[in-house]
This record gives sequence, C-alpha cells and structure tokens, in this order.
Amino acid sequence: MAKLVLVLAMLGVWGLAAWLWPGLPERVPMHFDLAGRPDGWVEKSVLVWFGLPTLATAVGAVLGLLLPVWMVRLARANSRWLTVLACLVQGLFGWIVFGSSRVAVGRWDVLPATPTLVGISAIVLCAIALAFAGSRAVKQEFARVRNPGPRRHRSRARVRSIPAVR
Repeated sequence: MAKLVLVLAMLGVWGLAAWLWPGLPERVPMHFDLAGRPDGWVEKSVLVWFGLPTLATAVGAVLGLLLPVWMVRLARANSRWLTVLACLVQGLFGWIVFGSSRVAVGRWDVLPATPTLVGISAIVLCAIALAFAGSRAVKQEFARVRNPGPRRHRSRARVRSIPAVR
C-alpha cells in the first residue's frame, strides 16, 4: 500500500507539471533565494520544466522502490520511513513546481518560503528518525555478517546447522 501511495505521489508531481505547462510564459524561474524571490530565470523548455519532476521521480524511486538488494534487509524494518521520506520529497517538489508556475505567470511575486521550509524541515526530521531507526538494523546486519552462525531455512521456521563437507 505504501508503495502505491509513493507511485501516486510521483505521478501527481508529473501530472501537476504537465497541467501547468500550457499556461507558462516564455521565461520561467529556475532558482529562488531564501526569501522565495526568483533570482534566476530561463527560457521555457521541456527539459527545464520537467527536470524537477524527473529529479523527484529518481529520488522517490531510489528511496522507496529500487533500493539495492544488499540494502533490502537493512531497510525492511524501516520501509515505512523510507516511503514517508520519499512522499515528503514528492510533496516538496510538487510545491516547488506549482509555486514556480505561479511566479512564472505573475500571480505571485515570490515563492512563499514557509511551505518550502516546512517541507524541508519535515524531510530532515524524517531522515533523522530514519537514521535512528536504521542504526539498530545496521548493527544487527554487521553482527550477522561477522558471526553468520547457523544458516536459516528460508521459511525461518527453525534454525538448522548445515553439516560441513569434508
């Protein structure tokens, strides 16, 4: 269910960017200062406008969908936190896409800083929570690698020793 929410969030960012695309002027803001004022403008292009949704999708996919196999055991206990983190990133990028379009068409003078800072703060707090939650899994994985002990049957129903081959 959590992965479905993430996929829907990623599609939402793309849908928002596509929906806003036709109404954009020839120049769009590319960068904002800390007060939310645009301090960099570029010519409208597909590459520029859809770059942020592409980045959001890449981050979401790595965090929530495509973790390398060797990290799966470490992430299994924390998969909800990873999905929450990935969804927060989607939300922040969606906000920036929306705000950028409002500034580009002249409806806003600045990108409001409060929602952006709240989004960044939520991402940082979630990442800290994930780090604390994940530290236990990392310790357990290192202990498992150092002292493999008896092999476990796939069902995990019971532990059996595998006889040594001589």
